[in-house]
Amino acid sequence: LNKEKSRAEETVQQLEDARHSERERLQGEISTQSAHLEELKNALSGLETKLSAAETERMAERDQHAEMLAAERQRAEATVRELQEAKRTESEKLRDQLTVKDGRLGEIEGSLNALQTQLSQAETRSQQERLQLETALNKEKSR
Repeated sequence: LNKEKSRAEETVQQLEDARHSERERLQGEISTQSAHLEELKNALSGLETKLSAAETERMAERDQHAEMLAAERQRAEATVRELQEAKRTESEKLRDQLTVKDGRLGEIEGSLNALQTQLSQAETRSQQERLQLETALNKEKSR
């Protein structure tokens, strides 16, 4: 009976030792896994920080690009307005010049018509004078 008791105690002791060893091994494993989990959390935190910085940089670049596009658009619109104004001014200038030239052309045509009238009148007088001279010359010849 003592032997069995002793063996039972020895088995209990072995089971307790095994349980204690398993507990230490599991606690070591838990510590290792906890340390690994902490490393992963730190790595994740670092990645989140990098991602946030990259997103901030991307947004800043997008905003800067949008500002550059807006400035370029404003410059283009200003250039278009300047060109339209220059075109309008040039059109008005050419229209004014055309009006002046049309007026001058009208004056020249009027002067030309007046000269043609004077020429026609002078030719008529010249023919009348010639006829009078021929008539007078014929009268003189007949005397």
